[in-house]
Amino acid sequence: SRGYGGRAGRGPTIVSRGAGPLVPAATAGDEPYLLATLLPGVVIVVGRDRVAGVETARQVGADVAILDDGFQHRRVDRDLDIVLLDAGDPFGGYRLLPSGFLREPISGIARADIVIITRARADESFVVIERVVREYNTSAPILRAGHRPLGFVDSDGAAVPSPSSAVVFCAVGNPARFRHDLEELGIGIIDFVVRRDHHRWRNIELSNLASRAANHDAPLITTEKDRARIEPSTQRRITQRAALIALRIEATVFDVAPLEQRVAGLLAGFATDGRRR
Repeated sequence: SRGYGGRAGRGPTIVSRGAGPLVPAATAGDEPYLLATLLPGVVIVVGRDRVAGVETARQVGADVAILDDGFQHRRVDRDLDIVLLDAGDPFGGYRLLPSGFLREPISGIARADIVIITRARADESFVVIERVVREYNTSAPILRAGHRPLGFVDSDGAAVPSPSSAVVFCAVGNPARFRHDLEELGIGIIDFVVRRDHHRWRNIELSNLASRAANHDAPLITTEKDRARIEPSTQRRITQRAALIALRIEATVFDVAPLEQRVAGLLAGFATDGRRR
């Protein structure tokens, strides 16, 4: 991972050798830190220099390197390109940065081996998105993915009961979806505080949130990614006034067979010819 929001810089920095985080979220970035806590046995490396990051992962013992957000990082020779398209805004306003959100022309999707439409429902169809993809790529499987809430966890990752109401805060890319998930679970939202994605919560903000929750005898709810950005000492201080719990979610590819088959075939080829990348 590039380690967005962290201080790793060019790197590479080893976040985990497979046994949990070795550096704080402030260094690794919130997402790599969270992955390091949730994926035992997986090496996590961050830094802007992806080539050096891949080589470091190999030296630590990785047999497969997965680049987060690496489609435009052409210096790394890759064997499989998976492109994710957000169902709500799949083509970034059809404009390149800075007037839109595209990092390259839509025609670049011709390089994709697999396309996955995210934030989708299992029964949802995407005629327009598929038509645009097929203008440039006639062969890549177009799959759909979504996520489902697994319930609430405390700071140790232990499951906790679903509360009836809560003060909620988050700084993620799609706060509306987070709120929808909580409402679907029957959570009464006392207050919903939103900041920009990757926002680093200040002590005064968290103290005010804890006071609001305590006044209503309710817990604080946030995302696991947000909680990863809060120092353990700060979390302990907050929980002296109000419980702090996070909603755990799980990604699901609904039509996963083509993805599994492609990955399995790729790994079988590595095992046959002894390549390591």
